[in-house]
Amino acid sequence: MAGRVIVILGGAEVLVVRDAVPGGRSASVGAERLPASSLPRGPNVSCRGYAVATFHVQSHYTPMSTTAQPRGDRAGGLVFFALGLSAAGNGESVPGPALIAVLSELGLSESAARAAILRLRRNGWLSSQRHGRRTHYAPTAPIRTHQQRFKDHFTTTSTPWDGAFHGLIYEIPERDRAFRDRMRRSARLLGYASLRGGLLIAPSDRSGQLEALLSNPPPDARLLPARIELAPGDARRLAGRLWGLEQLAHEYRARIQTMRDAIAAAAADPPAGPQALHVFATALQPVYETIAHDPLLPPELVPKEWPAAALGTTFGATLDALGPAAVAYVEILKHRSRS
Repeated sequence: MAGRVIVILGGAEVLVVRDAVPGGRSASVGAERLPASSLPRGPNVSCRGYAVATFHVQSHYTPMSTTAQPRGDRAGGLVFFALGLSAAGNGESVPGPALIAVLSELGLSESAARAAILRLRRNGWLSSQRHGRRTHYAPTAPIRTHQQRFKDHFTTTSTPWDGAFHGLIYEIPERDRAFRDRMRRSARLLGYASLRGGLLIAPSDRSGQLEALLSNPPPDARLLPARIELAPGDARRLAGRLWGLEQLAHEYRARIQTMRDAIAAAAADPPAGPQALHVFATALQPVYETIAHDPLLPPELVPKEWPAAALGTTFGATLDALGPAAVAYVEILKHRSRS
């Protein structure tokens, strides 16, 4: 059967990325390096040092199972949730004792909270600064960029898709593994997914945002952008598999129902004090965990009846209904931690 092949040309070698076959059937995504001289030439499109050629071959592929993106640890998610409640979202840093106090109310022991904070600092997601005898914490630039992307996504009209995935080919020596790991983590925050080893893709060109987050790259590290074009149906199927959109839609609908139930319960019996914080966290913290894995795809790439708009509307209503009482109690915790 005929399968479409995308060839990213670069010097004497090419990276051949095979994807979905026509006719609506699933296909595996594969890649291999071949000498450029061994392949037929097609219409090439310049791509900042690379070119993209498409042609058709006869081949057979094995179906690929859907794989969701890796999930983060719950403790780390609670740290950012607590920072947001403590006004770090407004650019403020939060004193360590206040952050530990909020995390304790959210169910983390002091030792687990400190371990999560340390882990986030080592990964470059959390910054720390001494103020007198206390250490203050705040999200780093990659996290702030990640948060701004979601704010823009839910509050602004999306731009039309340009019809191509934007790839990022990376070659980073093993001796620079720490930089490679940091690059991958930052790329995931920006919505990139791994198509194959050494090749990340996103629905739009986010390489400039990624470069801004990566300071002091090693001299031998190579990050080369590319453009990958697929037929519309193939593009939707690829997006669905790479980003696990069916599972994400299921989780979104479950979160929407949980928030609606919490709003109704609070209207009947308004929570206060510790209960207000617990109700707020139970309704919204899982939402933050879920949207952290949303690649923010354009409408052309998501399934029909995509629930993101309903999620955004319900999320805002939940903040209005449950937020004031929860924030009021957090302010009490912060005041107690100063004494």
